[in-house]
Amino acid sequence: MNYYTETFTGSGNKVIHAYGEMGAHDHGQSNQFATDIKAYLMKNGWTHVIAKDFKSNQGLPKKGKLFVWKYTSAKKGHWEKG
Repeated sequence: MNYYTETFTGSGNKVIHAYGEMGAHDHGQSNQFATDIKAYLMKNGWTHVIAKDFKSNQGLPKKGKLFVWKYTSAKKGHWEKG
């Protein structure tokens, strides 16, 4: 399996390494990855969230937080914490 990976930083030296399983080659899912994870972190008290180092087609990371794609309709969905 291949994964999207990205590092997020926030105020107070917070750092999270996030990853999510790639499904079909879908630019919508990859573009949504940072947006949804930033929203999740801000909802959980993070401020000044910055996303960096996005990569696709990566192996399973040894550390990090898993996010999963949830379909809300046939072609739409969002990432949420797994």
